[in-house]
Amino acid sequence: MTTAQHRRRMKLREERTKWPLKDKARNKLLAEVYAGRIIRPTICQECDATPGYDAAGRCLIQGDHHMGYEPENALNVRWLCNKCHCKVEKTRRDESEA
Repeated sequence: MTTAQHRRRMKLREERTKWPLKDKARNKLLAEVYAGRIIRPTICQECDATPGYDAAGRCLIQGDHHMGYEPENALNVRWLCNKCHCKVEKTRRDESEA
């Protein structure tokens, strides 16, 4: 295991402890995607970009839990490219700090 992989694993472990609802929502969504009950689109719902796939063959579209991480909203996501997802999260953080 490389140092970068170890850091990523430690960060995920810390996030699971810090935000258990977020972790449960993420796991529930991924389980549905892997089971084929939810199809991950290849187009960003915000900017219509098609970011493609990474080296491991995973789609680079990310699910944004825009209604929160509560169990009833765990599968309610907007599919965004990394650029749009970062922009939305930054706006959300700025609004919560104001």
